[in-house]
Amino acid sequence: MVVPLNGHRIFPLGAYEHPRTEDEWRQWTAAGINIVCCHNREELDAAHAHGVLGWAPVPVILADGDDGSALAAKVDALKDHPALAVWEAQDEAIWNASRKDDNNVRMSFWKHPPEKLAEIEERFSAVVRGLERGTRIVRERDPYRPIWLNEAVNSDQETLARCVPYLDIVGFDWYPVRRNATVPMGLLGKQIERFARTAPRCGLWFVQQAFCWSQLKLAEGPPLLPTEEQTRFMAWDAILHGATGIMWWGSAYADRPHPFFDGWMTVLREFDGLHPFLFAGQMPHVWAETYYRQHDPILGVGVLARRPGSRTLVVLINQDQYAHETVLKGLDEAVVMRLRRVGGEGGGFAQTREGFITPLEGYEVRIYVTD
Repeated sequence: MVVPLNGHRIFPLGAYEHPRTEDEWRQWTAAGINIVCCHNREELDAAHAHGVLGWAPVPVILADGDDGSALAAKVDALKDHPALAVWEAQDEAIWNASRKDDNNVRMSFWKHPPEKLAEIEERFSAVVRGLERGTRIVRERDPYRPIWLNEAVNSDQETLARCVPYLDIVGFDWYPVRRNATVPMGLLGKQIERFARTAPRCGLWFVQQAFCWSQLKLAEGPPLLPTEEQTRFMAWDAILHGATGIMWWGSAYADRPHPFFDGWMTVLREFDGLHPFLFAGQMPHVWAETYYRQHDPILGVGVLARRPGSRTLVVLINQDQYAHETVLKGLDEAVVMRLRRVGGEGGGFAQTREGFITPLEGYEVRIYVTD
């Protein structure tokens, strides 16, 4: 699934919020934001004026009694805009169909009484029926732009699988940075792979955290937003496991100025010049091990290794929360000696009989490109 900008294929790096000032527009787009959420032509005009694309949320999933006229009107009003790249169906539609009478979601279906489970299953079927009808209307008017459905990380995969024939992109949001978190951030790769198994022929966009839970009144305590290191880890670990686009949600709730924005922009700038590598296939003979004289890994260190031409990209991603001595294997010495770190100093390799070794802190990411 290709998203083009100015005649070139891009790796989508997007924001749900529009920058608030001209200075922010310049900062965000210079850093690498290339697509933003646009609800109307005015917002698409703003995106186009600043040289980026827009995705448009429209009511693709029709209720049984909806003839689709409102959806058709919305599509007709926006489809000729040069900035429009993607249509988005209703956010977390499957997740919201799982809600109980008290508005909470319980995904442990075995706990539901039979009548409640039958009601939820009918709601799921209504989502699938509505998506089929709505996507037909969209494609009749605009047959080439992709349609995206974003879900919660724990949304029902069986229902999502039934939706896949009508979609071009699936996605999910997961926001693990919070006080007293019980799910380790390193499980992101497993979440990505689960959605990739459900929708193997779709693009896969990961919606990343750009907010603090306490600012949403859903947690107590002072603001805790992702650090630069956490933002970098989530972006690259998602790509390692199959994400084809990264979006950020929640920045509208974050105070300005805040160190989060500086870290976010730093992570975005590190993608500069790397988009062609992200479309290339993984080099199958390159891998990493943890040094055998240290402690054992849980998830270990992942390696993103790409070579679309004469240059090589290597990204080391420690998926464990504790440090590892990391042994890079499978690359020729001549290539390793030409690797230069992106966005940082040091982090070189020591050559040993086991391979090329470098230390990585917990959840650390190192990006290298040959000169």
